[in-house]
Amino acid sequence: MADRQLNTFIDLAKKGIPKKSPPVCRPACVVGASAPYNHGVLLAGASGTLDQPQASGAAQLALAWRTLLTNHTNDQTHEAFVREFNNPTSKFRRVLSNIFLSRRDLSTDAFSEDAISFLMADLNHGARFSGHRGHLLGNIATEQFVTERLLPLLSDAQSPFLENLRSVLKQAGSRHGRRYIVE
Repeated sequence: MADRQLNTFIDLAKKGIPKKSPPVCRPACVVGASAPYNHGVLLAGASGTLDQPQASGAAQLALAWRTLLTNHTNDQTHEAFVREFNNPTSKFRRVLSNIFLSRRDLSTDAFSEDAISFLMADLNHGARFSGHRGHLLGNIATEQFVTERLLPLLSDAQSPFLENLRSVLKQAGSRHGRRYIVE
């Protein structure tokens, strides 16, 4: 089952997003609703809610996929995604990193050294952080990873790596209840 879901995901990723995306349902919080009825569906092309403004078709499709693949797949599928991300020749690391942003149960311990290197190298590029969710490395870094791998990089880091590293350290510190850098 997990392999079939992963293959379906890979097939869709290979096809890409069409220039003019068809209407897509995406999750949207229903303002004022209480749990467990606090999630509704918003059709692409319709106006956004108060807390989630209308996004482009591609952004809506990405959000819908991330929500589906994060919240509505089983543990075996999640494990298959991690295995694919750990594959050094995977063409889907960028896509999978966006899916992993919504996961709360991942840590740097789940990823191979090559996958960690990919995430570290991503810090050399301009701000590729996903809005309020930040960078995947900030979401998954353990306290040990921060102290052993990230903090030692501060002294020699240069822009844009330095700015991105500082953002990741703030993000990880927020999760750990610690302040790793002083502004």
